[in-house]
Amino acid sequence: MKVNLRIGKRLLPLILFVYIVLLFKLIILKFMPFSMFIEEMLDSPIWHLLPRPFEQCNFIPLNTIKLYINGYGLINQNIIIDNILGNILLFVPIGLLPMLSKSSKGRAFSVFIGGLILSLLFEVLQYISGMGVCDIDDIILNTFGVLIGIIIGLIVIRSMKKTEEEMED
Repeated sequence: MKVNLRIGKRLLPLILFVYIVLLFKLIILKFMPFSMFIEEMLDSPIWHLLPRPFEQCNFIPLNTIKLYINGYGLINQNIIIDNILGNILLFVPIGLLPMLSKSSKGRAFSVFIGGLILSLLFEVLQYISGMGVCDIDDIILNTFGVLIGIIIGLIVIRSMKKTEEEMED
């Protein structure tokens, strides 16, 4: 069992790296092949430093979500589902990270803040690169996904501890 834990601890950084690269592809390069992004970066390394007008961003919390709710039926439902559920579900795995630690409650807050910062980083990258829309609602939904993952993780840990205690009795 200890061998499996050591392997898991060594693989975790690699798994996290691959996960963040996949998030980058899904969030920043949603409509662009990764190879095209690399070519564009090599051809013009300062393109992403050009400022964009703030009008292309949403800084009003829940504005986009209200738009989806009020425009339900008028807006393509796949866009609504992809945006709301996608932003939540993409960040649930980050919230599951405390399951990998013995002191899960202490790590839960750190993971929550880390997920919030990661989401903020992706939104800033979207603003700088001009790929996608910088939206405060995405940060809210992503962070909600982290919170859901933390809750699921804590429930799983609690049920595993109960099962272990029952097996010992």
